Amino acid sequence: MNFASIKLSQKYSGVKVEPIGYPLHVKPRNVKLLDIIMDPITHALSGVLIKNLGFKRKASLLVLVVSAMAADIDYISRLWGADAMLRYHGGITHSFVFMLLFPVAVGLFFRNRGGFAYYWMLATIGCGVHIALDMTSGPGIRLFAPLDWRAMSIGVIFWTEPMIILLFIASILMSYLNAERARVVSVATLALLVLFIWGKGQYQDRASEFLRASMPEYRVESVSPVPNTMSRWWFIALSGNEIKTGFVDLFTRHVYVQKSYPQDQSDPAIESSKKYGVVKNFLNFAQYPYAEIRKNGNITVITWRELSLAYLPDDSFTIRLDVGNDGKLIGSRVKI
Repeated sequence: MNFASIKLSQKYSGVKVEPIGYPLHVKPRNVKLLDIIMDPITHALSGVLIKNLGFKRKASLLVLVVSAMAADIDYISRLWGADAMLRYHGGITHSFVFMLLFPVAVGLFFRNRGGFAYYWMLATIGCGVHIALDMTSGPGIRLFAPLDWRAMSIGVIFWTEPMIILLFIASILMSYLNAERARVVSVATLALLVLFIWGKGQYQDRASEFLRASMPEYRVESVSPVPNTMSRWWFIALSGNEIKTGFVDLFTRHVYVQKSYPQDQSDPAIESSKKYGVVKNFLNFAQYPYAEIRKNGNITVITWRELSLAYLPDDSFTIRLDVGNDGKLIGSRVKI
């Protein structure tokens, strides 16, 4: 299908759909390991922000900061490999079970240092803020684990959102410089945070509407946030036997198609690769997994990628398997 010939609705007349790669001004930065599921710095800053609402007892700051970061203890799964972290991060420590049990442990620890109820409350707030932030970003968290392991997310913010970090830092500095108004500043900051997330959701809805009008032959599967922008979103769209991925830009009123994929995933080698633990871990994480196969001499190379993150450079969030003619796994590589 030639995207240059797409007929647009009257509402969006003049919109161009271009089968090109990155526009010069949108190539994203590289994403490092600590970007995954909301930058830990953001969570630590949120603990300081909550403390400035008026919690002044001894150890309040420590409890709030630790509790706001505690759910990310599952980063330790990285010791067992990048694929293990993809599987277990955002799991049980990001669930209601953890949010119930961790504050009890904190309250018991501090029961002779100011009272169980007070520090239980602080830890509950800290854990709750962490989970609320993570619900807005990334591939989702398993909120109801271990009863339900499905990932949940409203998906309006990229993992690391500089605007939120800057907002938190500005609030904390203003509270430090004017302690008497710290509570007012913190309340205003939380209100701005909610407004920012709501605004991102509105832009996401507009991007989805714009994309559907621009590509009426396609079914839009996903419109996901990209770093450092409100107006640009990454999409996945399906039509017939074809998958299109690319950017929809509300500022330039363009749809940029980055790559097309055939929908056919019936190759037996793809199905066979799902028996390997590294692929099982990846599929547990991925929202829109896609496998590609190529031959390299006597080796079959199977590459699994997460299409919702396919715009990231350096083949981020991919798994490569090298399989011999005898069907045995020769080697694997995970990139996140």
